[in-house]
Amino acid sequence: MKQTIIFAGLSTAGVFGGLLLLWAISGFSSFGLNSDDLAFLVPGVIFTVLLAVALMAVMVHSNRSGSDKI
Repeated sequence: MKQTIIFAGLSTAGVFGGLLLLWAISGFSSFGLNSDDLAFLVPGVIFTVLLAVALMAVMVHSNRSGSDKI
C-alpha cells in the first residue's frame, strides 16, 4: 500500500510539474481564454488528472497485491 501511495504522489506531482513547466515556457499566458473559460478548464484538468492517477494507482496496487489472480 505504501508503494501505491508513493506512486500516486509522484505521478500527480510529475503531471502537474510538467503542466506548470509548459505554462512557464509559454510565458504564463492565458492562451486567449477569458476568466470564465479558465474557471472551468482548470478544475476539469485537475479532476481528470487526479482520477487518472487514482485509477492507475488502484491498478498497480491490485497487480502487486496479487488480488487480481484467478
